Amino acid sequence: MLLVALLAVTSARWTAERVLPGYMEGTATVTAAVLRALGEDAGARGTTVASDRMSIAIMRGCDAVEPSVLYVAAVLALPVALRRRWIGLGVGLVALVLLNQGRIVSLYYIGVHWPGAFETVHVDVWQPLFILLTFGGWILWAAWATRRAAPGPPGPRHG
Repeated sequence: MLLVALLAVTSARWTAERVLPGYMEGTATVTAAVLRALGEDAGARGTTVASDRMSIAIMRGCDAVEPSVLYVAAVLALPVALRRRWIGLGVGLVALVLLNQGRIVSLYYIGVHWPGAFETVHVDVWQPLFILLTFGGWILWAAWATRRAAPGPPGPRHG
């Protein structure tokens, strides 16, 4: 039920019109900056990252929102201490944003060097891989979050 509620919020017209465009523009801006740091003459205009060699539009579905929603719902559903949930949400969402940036940068270079494979890698490789990595990250977090604290050193013995 939580997953459905979160997906409803991210699919709502208000979110689609007022939140996601800014997020996708920010993603394009960061991607262009990363590409410039890697020596590319790339820039961002709106949700498009472009250079003389390649152009990529950051569109709905390229934003990692659905895997992030899946991750958030899974973290919130696990009955663990609130502090561990906050840690899981913070670390996990940052990791997913970074993974998405890496995905977009890799797609840029695939488009430059192997354009015939772009669509296959974009749809058939990265989409399932992203979901698997999201699930794997949740498993790692859940294993940590449900782990009991190791017992401390034994106290003094009384005779």
